[in-house]
Amino acid sequence: MQEYFNIINSIFRGIDEETLKYGIQFMKIVMVIISVIIAIIIIISMWKIFKKAGQSSWKCLIPIYNLIILYKISGMSPAFLLTIILFFIPQISLIAFIAWNIVDATQKALLTRKFNKSVWFIVGMILFDFIFYPILAFGKSKYKENIDNKTNDGHR
Repeated sequence: MQEYFNIINSIFRGIDEETLKYGIQFMKIVMVIISVIIAIIIIISMWKIFKKAGQSSWKCLIPIYNLIILYKISGMSPAFLLTIILFFIPQISLIAFIAWNIVDATQKALLTRKFNKSVWFIVGMILFDFIFYPILAFGKSKYKENIDNKTNDGHR
């Protein structure tokens, strides 16, 4: 906690330690509230996405199982979730982090293609999923089990 005070005190010179303590506690509470709001938005969005994809919506509430179903909805093998195990091997944790991000980006790209969204939507989904999951869930797009390789303008 002292390192927080030192950093913040160097930024805001002249503020007493008690005020800094309350400011840090306030920011922690704000961050928790924002995190809970984002989590609720993601859960509600997943509920709708599962429903659009013809799955039971309650499955989005069970940790790990919801990822398995999400990978199946995306058309990706749930075996890719095994890359999570690599995080527990200290020597390759950086490689595991990179592999997980590639797998996650691929899953999000396949999911958005199942809803016939553009490449820019895929980029948005990868970078700002907490914004694009609700757009996917509450938008007018429909889930398509089998997609072809055509682009939006009809050319291959």
